[in-house]
Amino acid sequence: MTDLSTTLLAAKPQDLRLRPIVLLDWRDGPIEGIANIGDVRAYWLFRLFAERAVSDDLDDRVYLFSPISEDLVTSIRKFDGMAADRPLVWPFENEPNPLAIRSTVDKAVASAYPPVLLVRSADFRRVEGIWRVAVANP
Repeated sequence: MTDLSTTLLAAKPQDLRLRPIVLLDWRDGPIEGIANIGDVRAYWLFRLFAERAVSDDLDDRVYLFSPISEDLVTSIRKFDGMAADRPLVWPFENEPNPLAIRSTVDKAVASAYPPVLLVRSADFRRVEGIWRVAVANP
């Protein structure tokens, strides 16, 4: 995953796009879920880290991105196909086989690595900034 994060960090933020695959929480925009960044078919668990409310525009948001275990990429790639036009939204009851989706998403959340990227985006489409994150162990 280090090579992938290095590739993303080398790109111009305005050239990168976020695409949600699975949404686990939403409050005036995505809070937590699974997404990909750019054209790379890798999947990341994202969680809202910080938010600054802006009264006359979209809120300014910063997300932590954690790589998802390679063991789950094949299953998540199937969701990517299902989510071609729209992300899958928890609790997945309107989707075929919601229990299988929940199981895979639970595994992805449980097995996500520590965050390696911090991504700034107001609309969860355009990347406005991207930084490497080092999480210290207490």
